[in-house]
Amino acid sequence: MKDFFKMFLAALAATFVYGIISFISTAMMFAMMMSLGSSVDSSVDIQKNSVLKFDISAGVTDRSETSTNSDILDMSFNVSRTLGLDQIKRSLDNAKNDDRISALYLDLDRLSGDISTFQAIRQMLVDFKECGKPIIAFRNGYSLGSYYFASVADRIYMRPNAMFEITGLSSATMYYKPILDKLGITCVACRHGKFKSAIEPYTQEKMSDENRLQTQKLLDDLWGSLISDISESRSISVEDINKNVDDLSLLFNDSLCIEKGFINGLMSKDDAMDTIKVMINKSIDDDLKMVSLSDYYKSLDNSKELPTKIAVIYACGEIQSKDSKEQTVITAKKTCDAIKKCIKDDDIKAVVLRINSPGGDADEAEEIYQSLLKLKDTKKPIVVSMGDYAASGGYYIACPADSIYAMPTTITGSIGVFSLIPNLAKLYNMVDLNVEVVKTNKHSDLLNEARDIDNDELAAIQGMVEKTYHTFISHVADGRNMTLEQVDSIGQGRVWSGVEAINIGLVDKLGNLDDAINTAANLADIKSWSIVNYPEIIVDPMDDLLMNLLNSNISYDNKIIDDIKSNVNQINKLTNKGKIQCLMPPMKIEMNN
Repeated sequence: MKDFFKMFLAALAATFVYGIISFISTAMMFAMMMSLGSSVDSSVDIQKNSVLKFDISAGVTDRSETSTNSDILDMSFNVSRTLGLDQIKRSLDNAKNDDRISALYLDLDRLSGDISTFQAIRQMLVDFKECGKPIIAFRNGYSLGSYYFASVADRIYMRPNAMFEITGLSSATMYYKPILDKLGITCVACRHGKFKSAIEPYTQEKMSDENRLQTQKLLDDLWGSLISDISESRSISVEDINKNVDDLSLLFNDSLCIEKGFINGLMSKDDAMDTIKVMINKSIDDDLKMVSLSDYYKSLDNSKELPTKIAVIYACGEIQSKDSKEQTVITAKKTCDAIKKCIKDDDIKAVVLRINSPGGDADEAEEIYQSLLKLKDTKKPIVVSMGDYAASGGYYIACPADSIYAMPTTITGSIGVFSLIPNLAKLYNMVDLNVEVVKTNKHSDLLNEARDIDNDELAAIQGMVEKTYHTFISHVADGRNMTLEQVDSIGQGRVWSGVEAINIGLVDKLGNLDDAINTAANLADIKSWSIVNYPEIIVDPMDDLLMNLLNSNISYDNKIIDDIKSNVNQINKLTNKGKIQCLMPPMKIEMNN
C-alpha cells in the first residue's frame, strides 16, 4: 500500500510540474510572438509596376474574418488565412485604378469552394479586365474549377504534357438502407414533398425518379451556366466545348488544347513569370514584384465610414438550435440579435440579408422569419443576396424580402419539410441490449429509439410536418405574391438553380452581393453609404492563436476521410430526435478544382 501511495504522489507531482512547465512555455511563446509581431512594420509597401497575385488557396468565405492577433500570426508564422468575398472585391476594384499595379496573375493551385462562390469571384475578374491591364493564368494542368477562372485571362499557359481535365459535373449519393438493414436499424420518415429527398438514403435502396429528375436538371443548369461563361470569354462555342468534353480529346492532348483555343501556350512556371515581365515592359533579368491579394487589401484605407449605413446580415451555414459563435452556423439568437440592432439603429437605412445556407431547424427558421417581419414594419428595405445555397430553411428566411438576388448557379427552393425517426430495436436485440422504460403516460417515451413508433405517434408527427409545410408555403405565398397552389406546385421539396428560380418566381434578379446592396440603396433612396456587417465577429485572441497554430501544422488531402466525416455529420443532423427540419437534400456536386 505504501508503494502505491508513493507511485500515486510521484505521478501527481510529475503532472503538476509538467503543467507548470507547459504553461510557462506557452506564455513565453506567446510573448515572443507579440514581441516579434510588434517589431515588424505592419504596413505593406506596394512598389511601382507590381503584379497583383490572385491566390485563394487558403479558401474563401462570404465575409472577411477579423481577429486582433491576425497580423501577428501572419507575420510571425506566415499563416495563410481565408479571404472574404468582400476583401477580394475591394482589392480588385481598387487595383483597377491603382497605377502601381500593372497586371493580374492568376495563381490557381489548390482551389477550394462551391460553384456560386467561384462564379461570383469570376465576375469580379471580368470586371477587373475592363481596366485593360493584362491578366495571365498559369497552372501545371487544368481542371474545371481552375480553368473556369483561367478562361477570363488574356493569356493562359500550362506545363507541357499536363492534363486538361474538364469532364463536366456529377453528383454521387450514398444509399445506406441495405447496410442499416443488416445492422438492424430502420428509419421512419415523415415528409411533405415528393422531391424532399434528404431522407432517401436512409429509407430507400436507390434514388427515386423524382430525385433523379431534379438532380439531373440542376446539374444541367449549373453546367450550362459555367460553359456559357467560358464560351463567351474564349470565343469557343458551347457545342464545341461539350463535344471536346464528351470525347475526352483534350485530356492528354496539350497541342489540341492550343489548337482549339482553350489555352495560349505551353511553358514552365519560370517561363510564365518571364512572360509577365515582358508584358509589363520589364527586363527578363529584373525581379518581378508580386503582391498577394491579402497583402494588397491590408495596404488599402478601409477606415472610411459615413453616417448613413446599409447593414449586411450574414446568414451562413446550417440553421441550428444550439447557440454557436461560429460563422458557419446560423442560430435564431445570433441572427435575431443582429436584426434587432438594425431596427434600433436609425443610421441604418436598409438591410441586405446574405444567405448561404442549405436550411436546417424549422423552429429556428420561423423565429428568424418573424424577426424579419418586425424589421419590415420599420419600412427599411430588405434585400436578399443568395450565395451557393439558399434552400429549404435558407429560402424560408428569404421570404420577407422586398427583392431577392441569386447567382445563376445558386441552389435554392427545396420548399419542403421532413422528420426522420431512427429505430434501433432490432440492433439492440441483436447485441442483447435490454432497455427498460418506466413511464406515466402512454406516449411518455415518444421517439424512444429502442421501440417501434406506433400509429398514433406516427400520425401526430406527420401532422406536425403538414402544419409546418403549410406555414412554409404560406410565408412564400405572402412574400412572393403567389397563391398557396402556385407555391405548392413549385415546392414539394424540389431544388432549383438560380436561373430556373427566376422563371418560377422564387427569385427577382440574377446578381451578386454588390447588386443586392445597390438595390437596397435605391429602395432606401440613398446615394452614399457605409457598410456595417452583422453578426459581429468576436474572436478571443488566445483561442484564435492556438487554433491557427494547430491548423497550420495539419495538412492532408484525403477525400475518403472527408467524405466519411461529411456522411457521419449528415446522419447526425437528419436523425435529430424527430425534429421538424427544412433541410435540402445532401447533394455533393463534384467540380474538380
